[in-house]
Amino acid sequence: MKVELPPGYWNPKIELLPRSDLKELQLKRLRHAIQYAWEASPFYRKLMERHGLSPDQIRSLGDFYKRFPITRREDLDQDQLNNPPYGTRLAVHPESTLRYHTTSGTTGKPPVKAFDTERDWLWGGDCWAASLYNFGIRPDDVVMIAFGYGSFIWILPFSAARLLMPLEFFTSPTGRGWI
Repeated sequence: MKVELPPGYWNPKIELLPRSDLKELQLKRLRHAIQYAWEASPFYRKLMERHGLSPDQIRSLGDFYKRFPITRREDLDQDQLNNPPYGTRLAVHPESTLRYHTTSGTTGKPPVKAFDTERDWLWGGDCWAASLYNFGIRPDDVVMIAFGYGSFIWILPFSAARLLMPLEFFTSPTGRGWI
């Protein structure tokens, strides 16, 4: 199957932006995301308030790097335990989402629960498609996934990327019992 793709770049409009324009776009999108989290997620609003921060105080990427608090897994776990079943971090209503999934839960603790909206799914797929394209993979290539195609969160947007840049791929789980 041949698909018409731009030569050399998946998204030349973004990938070829002058650095100053790219930083401006990043800041615009970052400020929008922080404002959205402030308004829609009690967890992130409280996190910012605990650190004496409000969205209007992020005026540069440097402000973000220096001032924005790190979200720790322990905080998400505790919030989810204190406010079952999902905690207070959700910024969308579960009814407006496409998919529900959990982290792999390798810590032995209950896994973090997450939801994907259609926009999340498309964005994740586009990120994967851009990565694959920039790695040199084209629609007539075959991609091998050398481990189980299970419930790992990263594999979901990879599947969406296949809708944007159709390719053949197969899985070949490895490990004990497979060799």
